[in-house]
Amino acid sequence: PHATAGKIRNYGSLFIGQNASVVFSDKCCGTNHTLPTMAAARYTGGLWVGAYVKICTHQWIDDRGIAAVAEPAVRQSRTEGMQAHRRAAEIRLRPQDIVAITSGARD
Repeated sequence: PHATAGKIRNYGSLFIGQNASVVFSDKCCGTNHTLPTMAAARYTGGLWVGAYVKICTHQWIDDRGIAAVAEPAVRQSRTEGMQAHRRAAEIRLRPQDIVAITSGARD
């Protein structure tokens, strides 16, 4: 996936691999996925303080990264009442519990 990512030029934020979830970008990793509108991805990346310079951010998380960021993302998402974000983080933290997580049994 990294070789392919190197060929992509126009996007707001790129999430590489199954562990890189929007929830981590939103809650704790710092990459921003506020997408450019009206085809602006041709010349700009995600919204940040350097919005006038084209910088495209990306996120790649291995198992150690998941162990570090998933639980804080679960807690913050739960606190904010954002259950879909919580589930997205929790599934990556505990994939063996996917049925219980996605059924809403833990809500």
